[in-house]
Amino acid sequence: MQKTITYLTIAILLTVGLKLWVVEGFIIPTRSMQPTLQVGDKLWINKIPLTSVKKGDIIAFDFPLDTREKYVKRCAAVSGDTLYKINGSYVLMPQSSTIFIVPKRGQTLDINADNFAFYQPIIQRYEKTQAGIIGDKMYINNQIGHNYTFKQDYYYVLGDNPSDSYDSRNWGLVPADYVIGKALFVTK
Repeated sequence: MQKTITYLTIAILLTVGLKLWVVEGFIIPTRSMQPTLQVGDKLWINKIPLTSVKKGDIIAFDFPLDTREKYVKRCAAVSGDTLYKINGSYVLMPQSSTIFIVPKRGQTLDINADNFAFYQPIIQRYEKTQAGIIGDKMYINNQIGHNYTFKQDYYYVLGDNPSDSYDSRNWGLVPADYVIGKALFVTK
């Protein structure tokens, strides 16, 4: 009896440990990743941070506007890539003169009146740094600022079904510390 309890305890600890630190399954709830992933598919995520996220990877992450929710999307742009603003949305195609760089850890970007609205929520929400504008002057940590050095990488994510996906086009970038992991495989 003691041996059975010991084996059962070890099995439970291994299962919990795997879910916490190695692999986790996510049920796909919406059509946003069709045709790649179908509603009800179970996507298994590798949570071991051995490699960085690359363009094209399917990732699971804490939803930036409510971290209690988990999202699965494809990484369409990584840190250092350029985004363009068209009709209020940020896209990857160069059809606009207003460009935005997806911030990279350690990268210093110029902050100006044209890009302040894009970078300010990122700096405040994820970088935990005060950023504001008074008149024609920008302030970062209560000092006049013209640039900012980012503390982490960011990603621009999209669903594979763009007409039915709530993604970076709607709510912005995903910070690296919100990424849970990368897709391993799918089961039905």
